[in-house]
Amino acid sequence: MSAPDVSRFRRRVLVCQGEICRARGAGAVLAAWLRRAAAVDAVVLRSGCLALCRLGPVVVVYPEGAWLGGQTPRRVAETVRLGRAGHWDMCPGLIPAIE
Repeated sequence: MSAPDVSRFRRRVLVCQGEICRARGAGAVLAAWLRRAAAVDAVVLRSGCLALCRLGPVVVVYPEGAWLGGQTPRRVAETVRLGRAGHWDMCPGLIPAIE
């Protein structure tokens, strides 16, 4: 199986599949993103640990740079709805930038 051609997509969605995120439901979050990715022109990729375990499951949306914690399939649906409207900064679980 070859790697997806990520250049065809406007966005990349990384879904943490680290041990703690998986224990908190990251598999279901990954499945939810895979079902909805086309709505925001995204390729969904499994990620190793994103090092924010206490906030997991964690998702990152690029190029927006939206880091989202505490993700659930329901939150994915809301994120896609908001993202389609260009409101990535209003997504549920948005993690503030660390300066």
